Amino acid sequence: MHLVMRLPARQSDRAALAALRRQGHAAVALSDCGHGAGQGLLLGFTNVAVDQAAPSAERLAAGLAERRAE
Repeated sequence: MHLVMRLPARQSDRAALAALRRQGHAAVALSDCGHGAGQGLLLGFTNVAVDQAAPSAERLAAGLAERRAE
């Protein structure tokens, strides 16, 4: 299963993806999925162990915060 995380149109999903990858996340930029997909990220979540869900979410938030600070 996947979660679609939409980003504001002015925010580059590829730049957000790069920041998340530096935090150890794997995702897909929606803009790479085809014409008209918009800005956002496709995130998988079913492969995250229950005890790793909170730390993973914290890393995700940190990666996005890092991107906003750039």
